[in-house]
Amino acid sequence: MELINIIKNGIPTLIDKSGELLPFESMTNKEKRICQNNAKARHIIMCALSEEEMSKVHVMVSAKEMWDTLALTYEDSKEVEEKEEKKKKFSEEESYVNLEGFGLIQF
Repeated sequence: MELINIIKNGIPTLIDKSGELLPFESMTNKEKRICQNNAKARHIIMCALSEEEMSKVHVMVSAKEMWDTLALTYEDSKEVEEKEEKKKKFSEEESYVNLEGFGLIQF
C-alpha cells in the first residue's frame, strides 16, 4: 500500500529545490523508509518497461514523476487509437446505404 501512495502522491519532502534527493545520511528513519519505498516503486515500474520507454524515465528521481510521464504518453496514444477506431468505424458505416424496403446494402 505504501508503494502505491508514493506513486500517487510522490515524495516532495525528500526532494530539494534542484530536484535532487536529500542526502540519505541527513534523513530521519521515516524519510529513509519513504526513500527506500520510492526506490522499490521505481524498480517495479522500470521492470515493466521496454528499453525505449525506460530511456525516457530512468533519470527521474521519483516514482510519481515516472508514472505521470508514462501516463501522459499512453493517454495520448490511447486517444489517438480511439480516434482512429472511430474514423475506421465511420468509414465502414459510410460504405452502407439504406434503400427503402431493401435494408442496408454494402458497396
